[in-house]
Amino acid sequence: MALQVGPSRLAGLGLFATGPGKPAAIEYLMGGAPISAEEEREIWQDKLPGHEYLMSVAAVDDGGFRDETGRLRPKADADAYIGRCEQELVWDDTKQEWRIFPPLNYVGKLEPIANPAAYANDALYQKLDGVTQTDEYARRDAELNALVMVPGLRRLRQCEGDSGDGSDAEFEFCSMWFYPRRGWQWLSSEDNPPDKCEESSDAANPATSMFEGEELTVGYYWPLFKRQPDAYAQFCVVA
Repeated sequence: MALQVGPSRLAGLGLFATGPGKPAAIEYLMGGAPISAEEEREIWQDKLPGHEYLMSVAAVDDGGFRDETGRLRPKADADAYIGRCEQELVWDDTKQEWRIFPPLNYVGKLEPIANPAAYANDALYQKLDGVTQTDEYARRDAELNALVMVPGLRRLRQCEGDSGDGSDAEFEFCSMWFYPRRGWQWLSSEDNPPDKCEESSDAANPATSMFEGEELTVGYYWPLFKRQPDAYAQFCVVA
């Protein structure tokens, strides 16, 4: 399935499927160098250019992660990377997820052809608070958003200590990826009704229906702020 950017019924531009079938995973590319937490906060609070395209790679949860070979793996496999990543992986027993310290923060590359992922909207934008209404948000997210966010790894070097820079890190979390939601029903080339559509098996969570030409959305878990209608991808927890 090809993807393209076009006018959205939700806000501004959006991400659309141009044909039937299940989309491939797409990377949310950086528009420059990573930024610090302080820079991220300043960009958001002052509404600087790019504030609506902030991304934070901060956790590995039930959505899993994309490893250095491009394979989607469950969160249980992340323990094999403890002590081998540029970032620290810490298990959060309350949330049952791996926290990534420090998180990778960046602004998305604003080029529709090179980075269509940056234009994917959230169907729950301005409707639910992803921070204070997390359970309700997660339930609605699974019903309305066809894509999920998955942290991506890359290999820095072949083995420990071969870089000459004093670092033992072999891998790093380098970007966010958008995967089709597992259980989502995608329109087939035969224009089948939803109950005959093929199921996606590429990412976590329940099903609904998506039809050719409709907008593909993803859950950013936006916090809602009084007098601040713009959303903010600070809490990019995988649905």
